[in-house]
Amino acid sequence: MIGLTGARGVGKSTYLLQRIKETHKNDLDSVLYISLDNLFFLENDLIKIVDQFVNLGGKHLFIDEVHKYKNWSLALKNIYDNYPNLYIIFTSSSILDKNKGKADLSRKTLI
Repeated sequence: MIGLTGARGVGKSTYLLQRIKETHKNDLDSVLYISLDNLFFLENDLIKIVDQFVNLGGKHLFIDEVHKYKNWSLALKNIYDNYPNLYIIFTSSSILDKNKGKADLSRKTLI
C-alpha cells in the first residue's frame, strides 16, 4: 500500500489517472479508481465496494482523497488485511499522520 500526500492542486489525482492509463490500459477490468470526496460515499461503505471489486477479479485499487472518508485509516487497514493480493495506492490533500488515525498504518504503508 502506497500513500501520496501533498498540497492541494499539485497533481496527485492527475498522477493516479495517468498511472492507470499508462500501466493498465490493456487490463482496465482489474482496476478501480475511487474518489472519496464523492457524495456516494456518505451513504455507501467503501469496504463493501472493495469486496465486490475483488470478487469480480479486481487487483489494483486507486483511492483519491482518502481523508474525506470517515474512519479512513481503519477502512484502509481492513482492506489491506482482508485483501493481501490487492495493490493499493491512495492520496490525501492533507498531511496524514499515519500514526494518529484510528488504525495504525505505519507498518503497512509507504508514504
